[in-house]
Amino acid sequence: MSDEIQQTAKAAQKELGVELAVPSLKEFLENSYGDLIPDRTSLKTIFRTSPAYQGLTHPMTQNENGFSPDFKNRYLTEDLPHGLAVVRGIAALVDVPTPCIDEVLTWSQKACGQSYLVDGKMTGNDISHSGVPQRFGFKDISELIF
Repeated sequence: MSDEIQQTAKAAQKELGVELAVPSLKEFLENSYGDLIPDRTSLKTIFRTSPAYQGLTHPMTQNENGFSPDFKNRYLTEDLPHGLAVVRGIAALVDVPTPCIDEVLTWSQKACGQSYLVDGKMTGNDISHSGVPQRFGFKDISELIF
């Protein structure tokens, strides 16, 4: 997904004629945590070895089978409409294909009972409660710049 975000940023930068500083996820984590990360080999090792992520778990709910992820937790209910769905909406404005983002967004919106991406377009019922550019009628990336 990080590559698709980078491709989206580059396409927006080219179309708008402005420089956008959008670090990769790995660069962002390295800049944020610096020397606290013992192993910077990959994203996997950054998350596994950084003290910033030690002990973090996804909230769970108890059910008859034991435990399952809490899909109503803010990790998903806030990050989807104001994070991943927004990135996907911007990618659509600059015609960048996002197969990885689409797969994650499709799975997570179903798990959370929300709808943003429908038939490859940002037209789901829940965009009205999001930061998705299509919510505001934007059809071109230039409309995001005031």
